[in-house]
Amino acid sequence: MKRNLRTLRDERGQILVLSAFVIVALLAFTGLVIDVGYLYAEHRQAQNAADEAALAATYELFNGRSVADATTTALAYADENGFDNSGGSSTVTVNIPPTSGAHVGDPLYVEVIVSEQPPTFFIHVLIPGGSTVQARGVAGFPLFPEPYALVVLDPDDCQSFRQQGNASLTIAGGGVMVNSSCPSDALSKTGAGDLIVEGSIDVYGGYDVGGSGTISPEPNSVSWTVSDPLASLSPPSLGSPAPGSSGTAVNPDTWTVTSGGDFTLYPGTYYGGFYSNCTCTITLQPGIYIMAGGGFSKAGGASFVGDGVMIYVTENPTNPTGDGAPKPFDLTGSGAMDLSPPTSGPYEGITLWQDEAITADFKMRGSNDLISGIFYAPGATLDISGDSQFGTVQLIVNGFQLSGNSPLDLTYGEFRTFEAPDVVLVE
Repeated sequence: MKRNLRTLRDERGQILVLSAFVIVALLAFTGLVIDVGYLYAEHRQAQNAADEAALAATYELFNGRSVADATTTALAYADENGFDNSGGSSTVTVNIPPTSGAHVGDPLYVEVIVSEQPPTFFIHVLIPGGSTVQARGVAGFPLFPEPYALVVLDPDDCQSFRQQGNASLTIAGGGVMVNSSCPSDALSKTGAGDLIVEGSIDVYGGYDVGGSGTISPEPNSVSWTVSDPLASLSPPSLGSPAPGSSGTAVNPDTWTVTSGGDFTLYPGTYYGGFYSNCTCTITLQPGIYIMAGGGFSKAGGASFVGDGVMIYVTENPTNPTGDGAPKPFDLTGSGAMDLSPPTSGPYEGITLWQDEAITADFKMRGSNDLISGIFYAPGATLDISGDSQFGTVQLIVNGFQLSGNSPLDLTYGEFRTFEAPDVVLVE
């Protein structure tokens, strides 16, 4: 009996020892779970701080601020998130440009690294010195395609985009970009006409919106401009006179059509340009039409029909006087223009091209329905008044003016790509 009692006491002692070990192990495990959860939460907070600081600094660069300003902003945002870079438990490193990752050395990107050694309960027993939490955020402003249906290239003129009177402009599927730096009214809209754009209205300079007409969306003041995607494109070379034309390089002569009936034009060089003032239908065969002097004018009831057509107006370099002098597009009258551009080759997508050296207004003052493609006038203002309804187009012009009483509707066509920067988190 005594032996059994001693055995029982020994077993009870062993149970107490085992229980103590189990309790300590449970407490240690619980402490580790708490520490791991705490470290995870700290890491999330550090990551948020790094991301927000990188984005804030990038916006500073995007808006033209200095690297020093961007660095100060990044440190301030990190401080607001609990990482003060005071030399204590946390440090914040700002690298402009980044020193690691996919954007090393790129001045359009900002790298922010947040490190902290937070206090823990048990993990420091297993890891001498505790555990360090580190997070990294990288932001920048790379270029993205923008669906611009109308781009006004002029770099500094006020009212380079001008809409006035009762005429409304509606753009489906795309937006507007105005490159002018004029601080007061690079874009000016007055009168009762509406400006309704499905995409964005981006203005590098200032804008002035008045009158009773509505504007949607509200214009954005942006800190960048877009480049002309056609600037490096070589114009077509002048060649032999087109079949049926009467002018030559030495003796330019404007081909004039004033009688009724049906006419056919063929690709080639028209020395002295082309003028029509008739109640007639003029069919353009597919190809490139070069108006070397004299411009391209339409009046009266003349209607034009043609697919795969580009018309280029320029000067006659051999004899740039009289009918050989450079003149712009002048499209008036009641006849329609049912034209579409080439679908391949270097001039793919371009329907009407006015030489950059011709600064006189590209005028559209009649019923010019169903034109599609690019209208390209890098040196002139596209001046529209009248009852024109375009098809799928891109307007790339030095200036733009819409007036009168009739609405203008157009649909964006992605004939050329424009790229604009946007601030994004990339790593």
